[in-house]
Amino acid sequence: MSKSMRVIIAIVVTLLIVSGVGYATYAFFSASATDNSIGGTSHEVDFSVTSHEVYKASSLIPVSEDTIDSALNKADNKCRDNSNRDVCSLYEVNVSNSGVTTSLNGFVMTTSSTYVTNNLKYRVYTMSNGIYTAVTDTLSLSNDSGGSSYFKSNNSNYSITLPTGGNQDYYIVFWIQEINGEQNMDQGKNYSCRIGFEGVNGSKLSAAFNI
Repeated sequence: MSKSMRVIIAIVVTLLIVSGVGYATYAFFSASATDNSIGGTSHEVDFSVTSHEVYKASSLIPVSEDTIDSALNKADNKCRDNSNRDVCSLYEVNVSNSGVTTSLNGFVMTTSSTYVTNNLKYRVYTMSNGIYTAVTDTLSLSNDSGGSSYFKSNNSNYSITLPTGGNQDYYIVFWIQEINGEQNMDQGKNYSCRIGFEGVNGSKLSAAFNI
């Protein structure tokens, strides 16, 4: 019987939203990050995961997902809008497989949250030749401790299949969704989460590290 294991990447996010001038709202985002490489083994399933921070915003303004796509695909100053303001934070995750071919589901699991809205969003991208392409829907994060938001595309779980020796880079983007209205109800709130991968057949590979 295989051991129950899971790959988990810990991300700590602190988010504050305050009123700006006129009708503008501004979000302040902070996170700590370190590069990590941790692996685990369950029978012939042998994975490793590495992660590093591509860009960490010092402050965020609420924006649409179209703005996120544009900010990611700029030639430089990625995750910043045309006025040079932070609009997202970007993390790279690499999953590699030295065991048998297997499929994985990705997820973001909330560890703690004081939010009452779902304005904090994330989306998963791949990147080729400097062009970022979304592979999941725009997804909301659970405000309940232990609640998971699985990677989804067209409302179905987005699974990856890695052959022996295969690896895949993913880019996970966090931002504040613009709702065209007051967003001050999230002021002073905190959020922390974990990013993980688990086998679609129920087996789980487990390792944890901080971002």
